[in-house]
Amino acid sequence: MEKIIPQMIGAELMTYAQNNWTDIFADCEAMQRAVLSDILKYAKGSDYACEHGFAEAASYEDFKAQAPLSEYSDYKAYIQANMDKDNHQLTSAPTQDYLLTTGTTGEPKYFIETAFGAQAKQTLIDIWNLSVAMQMPIMQKPDVKMMMVVNCLEDELAPNGLKIVRSSGKSAKALYERHPQIYIHPYEFLEAEMSDEDRDYMQAVYTVAEGHFNMLFCNNLAHFGAILDVIEARSEQIIEDIRSGHFSVELKTADREFLEQKFGAHRERAEELSRILAEDKKLSYEKIWPEFCFIGAWLCGSIGKMTEDVLRRLPAQIKCMSEMYGSSEAMINIPMKFGAPDGVLATFGFFAEFLPLEGGEPLAAWQVKEGEYYEIILTTYSGLYRYNLHDIVRIVGFRGTTPEIEFCCKSIEVCHLDGREFYAYHVADLIKKAEVICDKQISFYQAYAEDGRLSLLIQEYGDDLDYSAFN
Repeated sequence: MEKIIPQMIGAELMTYAQNNWTDIFADCEAMQRAVLSDILKYAKGSDYACEHGFAEAASYEDFKAQAPLSEYSDYKAYIQANMDKDNHQLTSAPTQDYLLTTGTTGEPKYFIETAFGAQAKQTLIDIWNLSVAMQMPIMQKPDVKMMMVVNCLEDELAPNGLKIVRSSGKSAKALYERHPQIYIHPYEFLEAEMSDEDRDYMQAVYTVAEGHFNMLFCNNLAHFGAILDVIEARSEQIIEDIRSGHFSVELKTADREFLEQKFGAHRERAEELSRILAEDKKLSYEKIWPEFCFIGAWLCGSIGKMTEDVLRRLPAQIKCMSEMYGSSEAMINIPMKFGAPDGVLATFGFFAEFLPLEGGEPLAAWQVKEGEYYEIILTTYSGLYRYNLHDIVRIVGFRGTTPEIEFCCKSIEVCHLDGREFYAYHVADLIKKAEVICDKQISFYQAYAEDGRLSLLIQEYGDDLDYSAFN
């Protein structure tokens, strides 16, 4: 079978890396047109393309004229039919499995995943990992130890027998299977049944027990903040569990036997931790984790504020790079700079269009302008066509001719006042300006319309915030 573009790029990653990724991002238009041509080959035989009038589209211009903009409701019936029997409802490429997400609505959504779609995502992940490794040489050491904070639920089966998996769980399992030796706990811990409180406690035990812990990957760093809370509140119990090899949580017998056998007793480490606790009256992070140097976490949107809060609790030398902005539908950008919320558009993994917020026709990725805000629209290798994510992104700049984008908010995060629209990114910009004026950090904020005015709920990091900055 002919290789698709993500596969061809994935096979030559080291060559692209040696050229600082220049060749991938140099010509946005050429890459995007080639990717769309790739996708349309497999769209041709699908029910969706035939019924929506673009089965014979061969160029972007044809596709744009013939294919309608879409959203999840347009695909629901096709996906349900595919889960009964895979019969080329959305693409002629075979369905590999189904992705389950609850998204921002809380309602379950299912997406078809083809091997091509999975390859597109994996190539992006591999580029991000390699980019980080090139900037953090410690990642290439044989004794590196890391943790991923992720929820993994047991797979279900669709009526046709194919697996239904959660996106984050699928990615985590693939990484554990490729490099099990680098993680501070076994993958089976993620699938063991327990309460959220007990899971936080066990992660605290695993993390404190590993003196060579040096990297953390956690989409929402607030989850690691909860683990830090446990470490600070239950230091003595954690040390005792490390000494005995027994987890002070409720576990099924089989899970306990497996996990405790894998963990074992660490008496020397427990003694070391006891000395630190006696000397400092706490488990000082710079002492228990002297090699901790890197965090991958979301730095964009409202979650970025939570990330900032947790980073303030950790040693200042720890570097942080934003994790990839993505969803069940696609992985969308590749952050490559420390401390920045944006990343370069992964043009090799999907076809992207950008809908101007002020109205007008969608623009191709090579037509957008720096500093402008758009809703992003995706066409994917797994059978989504001109699919509006209802995500608002900002064009930060360009790498070569490829846009660097930052996720700002969902389009539903908006207040309507006196005929004007105030999106969440407007409020975020206001908060940033106020932080500069007040020389203070704000941990949490929420905006809402009240009596014809835009009202804010604000929680500062520390005390004595000058609220006049918001007038």
